[in-house]
Formats: sequence, C-alpha cells, structure tokens
Amino acid sequence: MLVVRDVAEEAEAQVLAQGDDVHEPAAEEVVTEHVLDTCSALARRVEGLENDKVAQQLEIVKLNARLRRLKKVRTSQRVESLDAMENVFNQGRIIVDMDQDEWIELVVD
Repeated sequence: MLVVRDVAEEAEAQVLAQGDDVHEPAAEEVVTEHVLDTCSALARRVEGLENDKVAQQLEIVKLNARLRRLKKVRTSQRVESLDAMENVFNQGRIIVDMDQDEWIELVVD
C-alpha cells in the first residue's frame, strides 16, 4: 500500500514549529530578566534589613549601657543619702538648710 504524502502541509507544519521555537527564547529571556530583577530587588531588601538589624543591635547595646550607668548612679545616691541621714550632724545641717530656703516652711504640730 502506498501512502500519498502532502509535502506542502508538512512544510507548513515545520515552519510553524520553527516559528514557535523563535518565540520561546524571547519569552525565556523576558522571564529570565524578570527573575534577575526580582532577585536583585530581594537582595537589596535583605541588605537593608541586615543594616537595620545591626543599627537596632547597636542601639540596644547603647541603651543597656545607659541603663547600667543610671542604676549605678541611683544606687550610689541612695547610699550617700543613707549615710547623710545616719550622721546626726548632717541631720541638723539639713534642717538648717531647709529653714533657710524660702519656699520650704516648717510647721510645728
């Protein structure tokens, strides 16, 4: 049995198939470019977040140091005030200083 082939139809099919191949690399280039743009944007965003993280860590360290200094000053002031109140001479001097202040008025009950 002999089969008659239509050469024209096969040629058109090959041309259409080749035309599809031409569009595929262009589409792949667009997709590749889009992926690269997205990747670079995400890399910049990650870099920014890392910089923010470092800045926040530095601020936390500075605030902790400041808190320690304030606690130390507060503790030393409390010790000094206790020492001052325990000394009877200082109590008398503190009362005299309060008497000299115009805005403090002592009331005897």
